[in-house]
Amino acid sequence: MKKHFLMLAAACATLPAMAEYKAEFNTDEATVINITEAGNYRVYNELFAQTNVPIVVSSDIADTVFITLEDVNIVPEEDGSALVIGENSVVVVNLGGEDTESILKGKNGCGIEAMGDLVINGTENNLLTCTGSGRSAAIGTTGKSTAAGSITINGGDITAKAGSESAGIGASNAGRLGDITINGGYVK
Repeated sequence: MKKHFLMLAAACATLPAMAEYKAEFNTDEATVINITEAGNYRVYNELFAQTNVPIVVSSDIADTVFITLEDVNIVPEEDGSALVIGENSVVVVNLGGEDTESILKGKNGCGIEAMGDLVINGTENNLLTCTGSGRSAAIGTTGKSTAAGSITINGGDITAKAGSESAGIGASNAGRLGDITINGGYVK
């Protein structure tokens, strides 16, 4: 029951324009971005340069994690997903800024691996391209994911490119996933 309430609350939540961030990460200056507690986080790259800095949200975080993505281009150096949402965590990804574009590409993994619940918010001017490779969905799970959350898309201009034998938004041929809800945005 608590998880469904958190998912509903997260689906309705957006950050104010001048949000206070618990931490801000420039992908040019980090090696791995580990998020271990609830709060508002900003991940950005001023030059829109490709980096190999994955974002990992721990499992079992009690409250919602808000991540604002601004012009990031992440392809992990090692096998894995660009953004990993741990089991039983709820993450709201806000596609931030005006006219922004973010790219999340897995290496034998997902663009966004959703083992916990995921909500994506944005406008038509916020582009997000997620690519799965190997047997991995672009947004969802891999055949190796240990859990499966739900995905809600409320907005943004989203392109989801799957790896082999996988869904663009969903699961790999050996994976599983919770509910998928698309309330708005452009999804292709």
